[in-house]
Amino acid sequence: MSAPTSLFRSRPVKALVVVIMLLALALTACAPSIVDAGEKPTQDPANPPDQSLRDGGLDIAEIEVVLMESFPVQVGVFVRGHLRDGCTEIDEIRQTFNAATNTFAIEITTMRDADALCTMALVPFEERVVLHVHGLEAGTYTVNVNGAIDTFTLDVDNVPYSEEDEGRLLEPGIPSDESNHDGIAEVEDVDIIIVDSLPAQVSVVAWGHLRDGCTEIDEIQQAFDAETNTFFVEITTVRSTDGFCTMALVPFEEQISLAVGDLVAGTYTVDVNGLTDSFTLGVDNRPPADGEGDVDEGTHRRPDQSMTYDTAEVEEIEVRIRESDPVHVTVVARGYVGDGCTEIDHIGQRFDAATGTFYVKISTARPTEAMCILILQRFEERITLDVEDLGTGTYTVDVNGVTDTFTLDG
Repeated sequence: MSAPTSLFRSRPVKALVVVIMLLALALTACAPSIVDAGEKPTQDPANPPDQSLRDGGLDIAEIEVVLMESFPVQVGVFVRGHLRDGCTEIDEIRQTFNAATNTFAIEITTMRDADALCTMALVPFEERVVLHVHGLEAGTYTVNVNGAIDTFTLDVDNVPYSEEDEGRLLEPGIPSDESNHDGIAEVEDVDIIIVDSLPAQVSVVAWGHLRDGCTEIDEIQQAFDAETNTFFVEITTVRSTDGFCTMALVPFEEQISLAVGDLVAGTYTVDVNGLTDSFTLGVDNRPPADGEGDVDEGTHRRPDQSMTYDTAEVEEIEVRIRESDPVHVTVVARGYVGDGCTEIDHIGQRFDAATGTFYVKISTARPTEAMCILILQRFEERITLDVEDLGTGTYTVDVNGVTDTFTLDG
């Protein structure tokens, strides 16, 4: 009978021993280093710490340099990327400029609670950094954000007005406050409105656009040059130099009442930010002399000298007939008045039997010395026509020059 086979000579056992020895070596390698208090652990030169995690814990996907259309030019950098877990937050954003290389270095650091248990999902972020470009000379500049590179170019020196331009600071539309950038509004079209009254009132409506979402209308000033019979209207804008805004154009509409009191008959030019139009006064634009024409024909009353009276601007009318006995005919008039102080003052009507026409006059009143917002105010008025005793036929309605017709069947 042969001798029993040794346990350690068995092949399955040998394999098991090898596996156990490999597991022991692996556990030894993963065991933490034991370091005395106050002693720093020795770093393995072959495995340096992850610098990106230590310095920021973030990854930058892209940077975008945006130049604002202003002077001095404003430059901003949009930084987009992600934080590496749900506990990491932006800590600081530091900016330096190297004049020797024309390079802006931006360093974004993060912070994270070392003991926090966090989701490991990436968290997107976007940061906006305003570059300190005031006073830089024309040229190309580099932006380095945590290693991500982009460039931009200044076409002209980005410096404020020089001493020889100091006189311009007193002119309308030129900035005197360096915290704001003032400019001239872009006007695309103008329309002149003349209200048929005595004295006549003339206003100009200007349409145009503002260059971005932060720009606003600042002031509207007008001056009259008697030598050339020209009204110069300047619409200026204001915008904060620290603002980052949408670059979409923003439309605007402004109505400006011209100071036409006491002008003589003639043709006049209106210049709004360089865009021109003209209007004509058929008669001298002076109020009636004392005792002459001082009673209003429509109201049969003496007008208040502290008020300015006009005819309302009517855009459309609508005639409504109610089938009743007797028939009721109503006119709905829609339009606008020139500013926030003007109100409907009186509505008068008369019937011209020779032409079968109802003439309706809607008058307005406005305090002469009032300072008001120059925004069109819409109105709607209903006027009941005096159709009693009228026979069958077609009739015309004239409301401040806007006409329509209606028919009575009898």
